[in-house]
Amino acid sequence: MSAVIDITPRLNLGRIGGSSVLPIMQLYHPQAFGSAPSYSSAFDIWATIDAKRHGLEMKSTQTRSMKTGKRLERVLFDWAADEYGAESKAWSDQSIDVPGREWQRITPDGWWTRAGKPELVDVKKLGAFVDRHGVSGTDQAEAYETLQMMTYLEALEYMRSPLFPRFERGRIVVFSMSSEQFKDYHVTYDPEFGREIAACCERFWREHVLPRKPPPSSGSELVREYVEAVHGDELDPYRDATDEEQEMAIRAIEHEVLAEDLRDKLALSIGSARGVKLDGGVIHYGNRSESVSVDWRKVAEHVAPSAGVLDEASRMYTKKRAGGRSLTIRLDK
Repeated sequence: MSAVIDITPRLNLGRIGGSSVLPIMQLYHPQAFGSAPSYSSAFDIWATIDAKRHGLEMKSTQTRSMKTGKRLERVLFDWAADEYGAESKAWSDQSIDVPGREWQRITPDGWWTRAGKPELVDVKKLGAFVDRHGVSGTDQAEAYETLQMMTYLEALEYMRSPLFPRFERGRIVVFSMSSEQFKDYHVTYDPEFGREIAACCERFWREHVLPRKPPPSSGSELVREYVEAVHGDELDPYRDATDEEQEMAIRAIEHEVLAEDLRDKLALSIGSARGVKLDGGVIHYGNRSESVSVDWRKVAEHVAPSAGVLDEASRMYTKKRAGGRSLTIRLDK
C-alpha cells in the first residue's frame, strides 16, 4: 500500500500507539499476555484516547523519568549507532497517522543499516530499579517492547511507503542508566502475528473507543480522574444505590480490611530490611524522604509585624478552588 503520509511532531491525538498495544492484547488474549508486566491498563488506554477525542482535560501521566528518557532518545540513538557499527542511520522523531486506519498512529525512533540490512530501531532508557530484560543479543525484550516493535513493523509493511525501507527485523536498544551500557534485542517480523495485533487494536477501537464504552477498569489509576474530567465540579444530589453498587461497596470494604491486614503482616515479616525482592517486582519498606515545611505565617510576622497587615495581606492573596472528589464508603454496622 502506498499513500501520502501525515507526519507531524509527536503528539497523542487520540489514536492507538505502539506503547498501548500490550494492555489491549491482554484484554483479548489474557492467557498469552495476562502475566506480562504492564505499565497501564486497557481502561487507561481507553480513557486517554477518549479524553483526547472529546476535549477533556486530564493530567499528564508522564513521570519525570519518562520525560528524561524522551529527551535522551536522540542522543542514545546516535550513540548506539556508533556502538553497533551502523553504516547509515536516520532519526525519525515523527508521529505517523497510518493511512487507511483511523485508529493507528506510530512513532518509530529511527532506523539504521548494518551489514547491508536495514533495521527499525526503538530506543529505551532503563532506570536503576527492576530490569526484566533477558540476555542481550536475543529476542528476550519486555513484552510491551516486543509488541510495540511488531506493531511498527506491521504498520510499515501495510503502508508500503517509499519514505521507509522494507524492514524484516527491528532492534530494541536499551541503555542502562546504572551501568551506562547498551543492551539490544531483535524482533523478527511475523506477518501473522502482526496482523493479529492490528486486528485486536481495530477491535478495541470498534468495541470501546467509537461507542465510548469503557473496558474493565481493573488495575487502572485513571478511573477517578476520568470521572472528574467528564462530570466536573457540579454534582447532583445523593440518589439510591443500585443493587450492583450496594454489592460493590460491601466487597470494597472487605478487600480494604484484608489488604490492610496483609500490609501489617508484610511489615512484621520484613522487619529490619529495606524491603524484599519479588519475582517481577519489589516491596519497599525504607525510610520516607525527609520533609521540609516553612511556617509562612511566622515568616510574615517576622518581616511585617505591624498589627493588621498580615490579615489584610491574607485576604488579598487567598484563592479558593474546588477540591478533588474522594470516594468514601460507610456501612451501618
